[in-house]
This record gives sequence, structure tokens and C-alpha cells, in this order.
Amino acid sequence: MSLQDNPFSVQTPEDIKAEEVVELFVDVFSDFYNIKNQGHTFLNGPRGSGKSMMFRYLEPDCQLIKSGQSELCKLPFYAVYVPIKNTDLKVTELERLENKHASVVLNEHFLTVFIASRVFASLRNRAVIEDPTGDHARSLEAYLAGPFQKLLLKAGLVNTPRPLPGESDLPTNIQWCVELFDELSSNVIGYLRRISFRRTNLIYNGPLCGYLDFLLPMLKGLRELPFMPQGPFYLLLDDADNLNETQTRILNSWVFCRTGADVSLKISTQLNYKTFRTATNQRIDSPHDYNEIDISTVYASSKSRYSNRVEEIVRRRLKRHCLGATPQEFFPEYAKQEEEIRSIEASYIAEWHDEGRGNRPRDDANRYARPDFIKSLGGVKKGSSKYRYAGFKQLVYLSSGVIRYFLEPASRMYAEALSESGDKPIGYIDSEIQDRIIKIGRASCRERV
Repeated sequence: MSLQDNPFSVQTPEDIKAEEVVELFVDVFSDFYNIKNQGHTFLNGPRGSGKSMMFRYLEPDCQLIKSGQSELCKLPFYAVYVPIKNTDLKVTELERLENKHASVVLNEHFLTVFIASRVFASLRNRAVIEDPTGDHARSLEAYLAGPFQKLLLKAGLVNTPRPLPGESDLPTNIQWCVELFDELSSNVIGYLRRISFRRTNLIYNGPLCGYLDFLLPMLKGLRELPFMPQGPFYLLLDDADNLNETQTRILNSWVFCRTGADVSLKISTQLNYKTFRTATNQRIDSPHDYNEIDISTVYASSKSRYSNRVEEIVRRRLKRHCLGATPQEFFPEYAKQEEEIRSIEASYIAEWHDEGRGNRPRDDANRYARPDFIKSLGGVKKGSSKYRYAGFKQLVYLSSGVIRYFLEPASRMYAEALSESGDKPIGYIDSEIQDRIIKIGRASCRERV
């Protein structure tokens, strides 16, 4: 079952197994096709709108299952998930760097080694590499001992430990790379913490890695290994709003380079991206340097498209938990209330030819019937406790284009229904429970405001 045995549980996509992701994920790339296409892309949307789930689906373990391929090299691209939120990139001591140029150089090094670590961690955790002959292990060792070592020396890293001989297993040398970059990242953090106790500058004597002189050639070299896809690397930078302004300008400088044929940057934001200026104060522009997708705009322009997406998501979750009901059956309307609303709708349709204000008979019915019913309860304030929020269609409407706003209350509804049933299997969520949970959530929102 998973999903904590609650079909509507919201989990961090990074923690969900590939099989479950593929089974639950509703392919939205027909709406957001540039995410899967070569080239730099900004994906904008509020928290909970599904950005991280899209990124998780693009990772190689999911793509292998989805495509039915058994070999990593057969994939069209290799996607590396790079979360920004809650990482060491937010170290506050970075703000103490007074020299502007030094701040740019050290921030780029820090961002570069962080991403490099995530690349090899992805090979360790997400890639499925069969190596019965040991050829792949030897090819990686040759790369690490040759071109990779030259890149490290060029960056100023002397006395680097050598990778293990090619006869050793592939995962061991991949782990060696993860630890190498984690150590480089830790060295920067150590330096930043030391300068926080000083009034004068402390010289940084460590290596310095950048995008064009280190990360890009490193990724190009990895692409040439026989077990790797020949298409571009996709670096999936999630929650990029959390980068500091200097790091944001550095990332924009990488976008400005237009290296999409080799490395495509897929950058998600919560509409709070700090700047679109580069480190040299040039502005990156769409579609010249990147493509841009705003999830809210796409779904606001087509509410039926969003409703269909939610319906498919719920259908898949119900199926996974062997709950034999459609989304509409599982979240039924309050029948008595809906009958009265339909009666009001019928009146508007019947009177449209003589008194109609809309272009079509159903326009007035759709626009005024429900508000009229609520007024009949005694006004909004008096009637708010009597009106019952229930039914799949209403829950979708209340979620306002953000899937998390549907799933979170649905999860609480399921838990409540299960509790009231004495943990016996349930076939639907009673409209009274739906209404109660929605009103508790709305009251909580008002209190926070």
C-alpha cells in the first residue's frame, strides 16, 4: 500500500519509491512539455502544486520503469534532483563575505560542489547499472583517474586521494566521489564559520570550482561513459527561491550560457525568485535564454483541465488502495442540498428566454443557483454553518488549482472516516465528515490571517 496506508497522504516526493511514483503520477507533460524537452526551463507555482513530484518522476529509476528499459544508457536524458530548501546552501555566514567578487567566486564554488555531490548521489541511489563483466567499473575508474583528476587539479585541489582500482565495484568509486564533494562542501562551511569569529578577513586557500571550468566538463565526461545516457543532463533545482541573491545571480549566469544540449537547468520556484540578473548584472530573458511555465496560469485558464488531473490522481490512489469507487462515489455530494440547488437551476433555465442575463440558458443557472441557495439559508454568515461543503466537484473547486489543497483535507477526511468506522474498511467519505473537515480548515486559515 504505502503512502502510510492513507490513500491521500502527502509525502515528500524524494522519499517515495520509484514504483509508487510511476503508479501514482499523472502525466502532466502534455500541459508542461518544456520540462521534458532539452533546454533551460523555469517552472513556477505555489507550494503543493506538484513541481517536486514532476521532478521526482524525471529521475532515472522512474524513467527506467516507465519506459520499460533495463539499461540506463537507453534513456534520452539523465535527470538529477537537486533540492535547495533545507540545505547547507543557506548558510548565513555567506553574507559576511564583504568582497563582492570573492562572494561570487566562493558562492559559485559552493553551489558547484553541492550539485556535483548530488550527481554522484543520484548515480548511487537512483541509477540501475548492471555490471556483470566489470567493464563499467573500469570505465569509471579510468575517467576518475584521468580527465576527472585533471579537472580537480585545474580547480586547485592538490593531493587528491586516488580512486580505487577499476577491479573494485562500481558503487565504491561512486561513493568515493560523493564523499569527495561532501568534504569540499564541508571545508567551505568550516571556513565560513571561522570568519564569523574574526573582525579581519581570513584568506580562503581551498580549491575553487565553477560551472564552465568544472561542472560542465565533468558532466560531459560522465556522458561519455558507456553506461550513461547520451542525451543531456537535466539538473532539477527545486525551490530555487531559497538561494541567496548572489547564488541566484550565479544560477542565472549558468542559464545565460545556453548549454542546454549538454546540461539543461530545470528550475522550480514558488513565485518568489529573487532576481533575473546575472552575476555581471545582465538580464536573462524568456524565451531567448529559457522557457517559463506558470502552473497557476495554465490551470486558471482551463479549470476543466485541472479538474481532470485531480480526478485521475484520486482515481489512481483509490485503485492502489483497492478502494473500488470512482472519485465522485468516494466523495459524494449532500443529496438533499444538491436536489434543492438543481431545482433552482431548473427555474433559471426555464426563465432564461424572458429574464436571462447570460448568453446561454445554463449560464445564469451555474452562476446564481448556488449563491441563491446559500442566501435562502439566511445569508452567508447565518447560512455558512448550514451549507454543507461536500462532493468531489466542490472539493476540487475549493482546492483553487493546488493539488495539495485537495489531498491534505482528503487525508484528514479519510482518517476521520476510518476512526468513526472503528477501523473497518470504508467505501466513501460521508458528506458530513467532508463538510466538517473543510470548515475546520477554513476556520484555521482565518485564524492565521
